[in-house]
Amino acid sequence: MGEVVGDLALDVVGVGNAIVDVLAEVDEAFVVEHGLAKGSMTLIDADRAVELYAAMPPGLEESGGSAANTMVGVASFGGRAAYIGKVADDFLGEVFRRDLRHVGVRFDVPGVAGTDSTGRCLIQVTPDAQRTMNTHLGISSHLSPDDVDTDLVASASHLYCEGYLWDTEEAKAAIRHAMDVAHAADRTVSLSLSDGFCVDRHRDEWRGLLTDRVDVVFGNAGEVCSLFEVDDVDVAADLVSRTDPSGRRRATRRCRHHGGRRPLRLRGSLRPQPGSRSSPCGPAREYRGGRGDQPPGSPTGRQPGCRGRVDPGLTEAFTAPIR
Repeated sequence: MGEVVGDLALDVVGVGNAIVDVLAEVDEAFVVEHGLAKGSMTLIDADRAVELYAAMPPGLEESGGSAANTMVGVASFGGRAAYIGKVADDFLGEVFRRDLRHVGVRFDVPGVAGTDSTGRCLIQVTPDAQRTMNTHLGISSHLSPDDVDTDLVASASHLYCEGYLWDTEEAKAAIRHAMDVAHAADRTVSLSLSDGFCVDRHRDEWRGLLTDRVDVVFGNAGEVCSLFEVDDVDVAADLVSRTDPSGRRRATRRCRHHGGRRPLRLRGSLRPQPGSRSSPCGPAREYRGGRGDQPPGSPTGRQPGCRGRVDPGLTEAFTAPIR
């Protein structure tokens, strides 16, 4: 479990969709031809995943998922991180586990045998650098309260919850359970709003979480405005603060390109620097796209590793610092 500081063995535990990313550069015509919602994340079924994968040009394959990438970022800065997610007992599941461990993120969840596969996200990158994501969640969306390691959650200073996971009742119950465990151990809890479409789907539930379960909110200007259905970012920031009955939460507007104070203070060795980048995992792997006879993530020359970069590209982030 690593060195224990007081009763804390970890800085952060992340909960999210365990996803393998498949990225390819495409033109605008590809987006139109395949009816994609440009710049957003769309959930797709297994058949659509196979169809879209077959049409994509060659690209890169990397273990990812929002919370998992965040935990890689924590580890790359020297923090102690662990991850809770669900993978299948298949090739991609083993690759995902190996990738996280390779960069020092603790992930001890065994793969589950059955018909559901490990989740994957098919990402089309257009010349304007917009990412269009089409995600087949696979078994990752079936994370349940029984999959939450309560001792692991209680051993960390902070619990980070991925908004993308909030799409099934089973996963919602798992997140609520993890949040309750964290608060019972006097830890802090954060929620990432993830995506504007996620906010649209879950606005009322997430507002409820902010009143009694969430201490820290991560989101860009559009997501936070959408959460409270306002157009003014300062009004949205004020509303973030008002949802906290304890009065401890206040919104911080910061631009990652220009640094700014660190909004989340964690115990331990986490020392992020504004604008820093790290790639501890080595180069991403190529995959041979456009092959209808093999599903996404087929073991075609793939080598272990993962994307370990911390991307400062968001223009604005709204958070709610604690203590």
